[in-house]
Amino acid sequence: EDDAGEVQFDQDTPFSPSTALQFRALLRKQLTLQSRQRKTIVCQILVPLLLMAFLIAISILLKNLLDTGMFTDERFQSCQDCLSNQLFLFQQFINSANGDPAA
Repeated sequence: EDDAGEVQFDQDTPFSPSTALQFRALLRKQLTLQSRQRKTIVCQILVPLLLMAFLIAISILLKNLLDTGMFTDERFQSCQDCLSNQLFLFQQFINSANGDPAA
C-alpha cells in the first residue's frame, strides 16, 4: 500500500491483472454493448449488402439493354451524327477564339 491507502500492483505479484484477464473483460464489455444495439448491427450488415445487390442488378440490367442492340438503331445514329456535328462546330469555335489560322 502507498501513503494514500491504495494497493499498488507490480508485475511480480499474483494479484496483478494479466493481459488475458484484461482482454476478456474488454471482450465481455463489447459483447454487452453490442447486444444492446441489435438493430444497429443489423443495419450495418444489411445496408451495404442491399446496396451491392442494387448496384449489381443495375449493372446486369444495363448490360442486357446494351447487348440487345437497342442503342444501335437508326434513331440513335442520327443523335450520334448530331453530337459529332456539334462537337466539330465547338472545336472550330474554340480554334477561332484562340486565333488559330487553320480555323
